[in-house]
Amino acid sequence: MNQQNYCLTNIKALGFTPTLIEKYLGEPELKRNTKYHSAAPIKLWKKSLVDKVCVEIRAELDAQLARRAKSALTREANKDAKYQALKNYLDTYSFDISNDELLELISISYQTNTIARHVFNNFDLFCNKLAEELSIDEVSAIENTHAEADFTYNKIYPIVREVIKEKPILGNALQVIQTDIKMQEEIEHRRLEIVREQQEELLEFALANFNLIAQNMQINPSKLSQPRGNKAKHWKEAVNQSAGYLWTMFEQAIVVVEPKLKGYPKPKQPPELKQKLRELANQLLSVKQA
Repeated sequence: MNQQNYCLTNIKALGFTPTLIEKYLGEPELKRNTKYHSAAPIKLWKKSLVDKVCVEIRAELDAQLARRAKSALTREANKDAKYQALKNYLDTYSFDISNDELLELISISYQTNTIARHVFNNFDLFCNKLAEELSIDEVSAIENTHAEADFTYNKIYPIVREVIKEKPILGNALQVIQTDIKMQEEIEHRRLEIVREQQEELLEFALANFNLIAQNMQINPSKLSQPRGNKAKHWKEAVNQSAGYLWTMFEQAIVVVEPKLKGYPKPKQPPELKQKLRELANQLLSVKQA
C-alpha cells in the first residue's frame, strides 16, 4: 500500500470479499511488478475510492471481518482438538508385526537394495534402518486419521525399534542374509580373479608375439591421424592418436592369431605395449608422409 493506492492484500484485510470488490470497487489498475518481471501484475485500487466505500458499507465489512474471525477461531479450535486427539493416541500407541510380515520386509529390502549391503553386517544398524522404514509407514497411516505433527515420528520410532529388536526371527534372518552376502562376495572375488588371470594371459601372449600379431592387423591408413602442424608436438600428438587406433586393431588381431583368446576381457594397455604401438605408429606415419 502507498499513499494513493491499496493492493489486493490491503483490500482483503479491510473485509472486502471478491463479491464486494466487484460490486463496489470495480476493476483494478494493473501495475507491472518491477522486482519480479515474470510475476503477475499488481492489482491496485485508488485509496480515495476505497476509503469512501469503507465508510458507506462499514456494516457489511464489519460483518465480514467478524465471520472471518469466527472461522479462524473455529479452525484453530479444530486444529487444537486434532492435536489433542493425536497426543492422546500417541500416549497409548503400541506396535506389533508378525514374523511373516517382518520377513517379507527384510526380503524386499535385501532384494531391492533398499537397505545398503554393509548395514546387514551390523545388528543394531540393521534394526535402525528397519525401524525407520516401518516408522515412516506407521506415521503415514496415523496422519490419514489424525493431524500431522513433527513429533509423531520421534514418538513412534523408538517403540517400533524396540519391538522388532526383540523378535528372535530378526537375528535368524540376518544370519541367513550375511551368509548369502559372503557367498556372493566370494563368487565375485573369484570372478575378478579369473578376469585378472585371463587379462594377464592375453597380455603375455601379446607381448611375446607382438610382431606376428602386428602382421595380422587390418590397418586402414586413412584412419591414422595427420599432424596438424609442422612442430614436434603436432607429430607427437598424431603418433599418440594413431597408436590408440592401432591398439584397437591390435586387439582384433590377437584373436586372429590365437582364437582361444576370443572373449577374454580386454586388459588395460601396459606401458611396454603402448610404447611398441607408438613406435609402429611413428613408422606408419613416416611412410605415409614420405
